[in-house]
Amino acid sequence: MNRGPRKKWLVWTFVGVALAVPALVILSLTTFASMNLPKFVTSRVTQFQYDQAIKELPAAEAEAVKLGLPLVGADMLPKPPVRPEENAAPILREAFKAMETAAAQDQDWHYHINIALAEPTPDRTETATVAIGRVSPALDLAVKASRRPRIDFERPWLTEYPTSVKFPESSQTKQLILGLASRGIWRTKLGQTELAAEDFRAGLALARFAGEEPTLIFAFVQLAYESFIYFAIQSALSFRPGDIEFISRLDRIAAKHSSSPIDMFKALRGDAYMGIASAELQLGSHNRYAELKRDTTGRVVLDGKLDPASHKLYLGSRTRVLQAWNEAYREAGSIKDPIVQAERLTKIFDWHSRDGDRTRLHNVIVLPIVNPGSGNIAEQPVRWQALRGLLAALRFRANQGHSPNSLEEAGFREVDRFADSPFRFNVDGDAIVVYSVGRDRVDHNAQERVEDAQGERIGGDVAARVPRKVAVPERASLAKDKPDAR
Repeated sequence: MNRGPRKKWLVWTFVGVALAVPALVILSLTTFASMNLPKFVTSRVTQFQYDQAIKELPAAEAEAVKLGLPLVGADMLPKPPVRPEENAAPILREAFKAMETAAAQDQDWHYHINIALAEPTPDRTETATVAIGRVSPALDLAVKASRRPRIDFERPWLTEYPTSVKFPESSQTKQLILGLASRGIWRTKLGQTELAAEDFRAGLALARFAGEEPTLIFAFVQLAYESFIYFAIQSALSFRPGDIEFISRLDRIAAKHSSSPIDMFKALRGDAYMGIASAELQLGSHNRYAELKRDTTGRVVLDGKLDPASHKLYLGSRTRVLQAWNEAYREAGSIKDPIVQAERLTKIFDWHSRDGDRTRLHNVIVLPIVNPGSGNIAEQPVRWQALRGLLAALRFRANQGHSPNSLEEAGFREVDRFADSPFRFNVDGDAIVVYSVGRDRVDHNAQERVEDAQGERIGGDVAARVPRKVAVPERASLAKDKPDAR
């Protein structure tokens, strides 16, 4: 029995990496700092390398300030500060508590709603109706929070190192977005299309809030969370493909997201700050961020409590990580394509982590790997453009009584950035699919996942289609019983 695609692995891979990376950084830097530092720093070649790096530090700091790189915890705070009346965080915390209460009554609520949508029976519909009632108080709060323009969970950037800052709201936000996606489909089936569109809008707003956390990993989390709504909209359209007013509402949502792609350099600010600040861990693991004395650039000032050899190790590493990020951000405004950005950043970071220079060992640990996810970022606006093409074709069919012969006839003339040509378009009876060839630039005839012999994804198209079957998740109760459940 086909229950549609399951994408839980995507989100939890991202979240798992987000949790593992800080721990790895702390372990690596603590090990590095526990070496025989006086001998390490005063060996002849290394002594010269560190002395040279320290001479270059003032220039590196001055350029970092000019480029707006975050050098101190205060640079990581929202600017301007988020006012209480515009902050979504307090309402979201209420929504989290309400969702926990609902899940305690029925941890399989998501399964019950989606199985009733995908394979309805009278009993399943009754159970799903109860589940919708249980989670709706939390979802209503989420919708309310989504209307706030900004968010600030008040991370302790002023007192803690970035490797110690936690983001516990990520998985809770995911549950709300999943609930909004499912309720949006449910409301569409019932003809409550205005409320359904509001659920989809709210879900995407929450995904954007998740992406506001200033690290690249949360840009990927945002993409994963947006995908829940993206596919839910297509499933909802499958129930009401001829509702012109509903199509228009969804097109306004898709238009907004196709024109506001993720800014990779904005997302990388947190990664830059982690590399810059975590160089201080080489001074010893007994200090908290707030306990060290700094100058106006954020550089730790040597005092009687700090070992001079450790301080030299810190200053040299600080120079090299600043130089890497300075070179990266010099080009922040000149390159718009995320794939080209990632290729350029990879070359920069590889060069600044090169072998033979002990002052660059810190960079080997803290400079991020950006290539694997750049294609996903590049596909984000393409995904919403494909959906707009689908909506244009559905609108044409609803008005004219037959499907268009081309997307151009439907009034959709967007160009697939991966092919430098119009989006592909197929009609088979009542089924319509609009698709991009995707970042592998191979036309797979709207197949969204192409795998190798080991089952690894090696390509696929970016498709928007009607009908699209509602995805049915595993029962949460069963998943928790598995030995490897997390």
